[in-house]
This record gives sequence, C-alpha cells and structure tokens, in this order.
Amino acid sequence: MHIKKIVIIFTVVCLSFFLQEHSYVPKNHALCDSKTIKNIVNIFQQHTLTYDIDKKSVNDTDIALHIRTIDEYAELSRKLAYFIKEEKPIILTMVGFPYKSSNTQDKVISSCADAAERYSLVYLQNFLNHIKSIYKPGIKLRIFTDGIAFCDIEQVPDDIVMQYEDTLKIITQDLPDIEICTMRDLCSKQSPIEIRKKISNMYPSLEEFHTMLENDKKLQDDTNILTQRMDFELALLSLSDEQIANIGLQEMHRSLQYSTFLKQFRPEETISCSVHYQKDLSKKIGLKLSDSCVTAWHGVLVETNGNFIIEHLKDIDLSKYQRTEWMVNGVSLPYLKNT
Repeated sequence: MHIKKIVIIFTVVCLSFFLQEHSYVPKNHALCDSKTIKNIVNIFQQHTLTYDIDKKSVNDTDIALHIRTIDEYAELSRKLAYFIKEEKPIILTMVGFPYKSSNTQDKVISSCADAAERYSLVYLQNFLNHIKSIYKPGIKLRIFTDGIAFCDIEQVPDDIVMQYEDTLKIITQDLPDIEICTMRDLCSKQSPIEIRKKISNMYPSLEEFHTMLENDKKLQDDTNILTQRMDFELALLSLSDEQIANIGLQEMHRSLQYSTFLKQFRPEETISCSVHYQKDLSKKIGLKLSDSCVTAWHGVLVETNGNFIIEHLKDIDLSKYQRTEWMVNGVSLPYLKNT
C-alpha cells in the first residue's frame, strides 16, 4: 500500500511538471502574439482614414473626424492572429490606382502616372516597413488596379489605362512589398472588352442594384458623392447634369460588380483595405495614401520648402512653382516645386 501511494505521488508530480512544461511555451507564445497584434493594430490606427476624403475633395468643407476606438479593430485583430499563429506574411488587398484624371485643367499636370503616384506608393511602403520592423514574417500589399473595369464609362481609352498600369509596375520595382495586380494579370487571355462584359454579368444585376439603392441610405450617399466627383472629373467634356448623374449610377453599379469579381482573388483570411474612408472597419480598412484628401490619380505632387502634399492643380498658385522631374527606375515623373 505504501509503495502504491509513492507511485501515485510520483506520477502526479511528473504529470504536473509535464503539464507545466507543455503549457509554458504556448502561454508565452500567446502573450507574445497578443502584444504583436496590439502593436500592429496601433500602426494601422495611425494610417487609418478618419474622415471622408471623397467628400472633402469635392466640397472642401470641414468634415467630422471619426476617432477610432480599439474595439473597431476587433476583426483586424482576429485576422492578424491567423497570420501570426501560422508565422506567415500578412496579406493586404486594396483596389485603386485606376488611371490618371483626364482633367488637366483643374486636377493634374500629366495624363500618365507621375510623382504623385510614386509618393503615395512610397507612403504605403513606409507603412508596411513599420509593420515589418515588429513582425519578422513581413507583410505584403496587393493592389488591384481597376482602370479597365471603369474606363469605358469615363471615355478613357484602354491603351491609356494600360500605359498607366505599366508605369505603376516600373515605379514599384524597388518597393519590395507592393504588388501591382492588373486586370491583364487576372484575365491574361481576355481583352478589356471581354473583361468588362464578364464583370457586368455579375451580381448585382441592374434590377438588383436599383432595389439596393432604394433601400440603402449609405449607398445613396456614396452615389451622390461619386456623382459630384464625376462632375469635377469630367468637367472638360461639358456633359449635362443628367449625363453626369447617369455616369455616377453606372460607376457605382460597376463597382459593386467588380467587388463580386474580385472575391475569388481575395481569400477570406486576407485583410481588405480601401483607398476610401470606411465607417465600418470590420469589412474594410480605409488607408491613408498620403496626408492629403486628394488621391494620387486626381492630383499633382507639390513640394514647398521640402514639404510634400498632393493637391488639385486649380488650388495651386502656379506663379510660385515650376515643373520639375523625379527619375525613378528610368521613368521621368513630373511634379511642382516652389521657386
């Protein structure tokens, strides 16, 4: 009986040591993972859009700031936990950089990608670098360019869009964590017309879109802002209000269909980001492309005494600036610098 009791005590002690040994590492890992997630979320907070840049860019009025709470990043934290547990690079996806604005009177100084695009892409790479400094597996941003999906609506030729995309690829060659993914990459055997036809057959149909529009206040507001942007964007075409309104509806409808199309290329575990302000961060996170409300493809990069900002051409006193060039990977990129 005495020997049996000793054996039981010995077994319990061994089991206790075993459990401590095997629970100790995961516990430490859990603490480290939690700290890493918190630190990465803090970086995202610094780069999350806190106001509607689209409204600001067309109305130029004071827009209420949305100060984000940590609770709003719960879904981001959940997705980060997956990558950290698997010790894999974090994958972000974003739609943007369609083509340069055609409004060379009020918005841009070039019909091609220029220094504004380069500045925004470097801005994004610096954001990624910040995360890489605390997470060794790294992080990647895949940008789906959407120019081919929309250019027919705005009467921009396909070859202009493809030239823009080609330039983007060249000027990101030295930005290791940014991938420019064009429609030609995704549908290599299809023409732009075939690609647009494929997208236009996706959800929602025109009837479904109008039903959604009738019942969704946010969609109505987004469409109204988009229509105002189109009025500014296409000012040189002298379109009627009715034509502009119709283009706004077409673009909003197409954008929903394009989102449906992209689902197959955006795995569930990836983190969806946007170039637009997002109220609900559980679906997408609106990321800053610079410290300006003007996106690169709608503006010009301006340097004033060593400080850079992207602005609409109409808002710049051209008597104080001169056109100059950045040479990036063999490509000359124009911008304005104060004299």
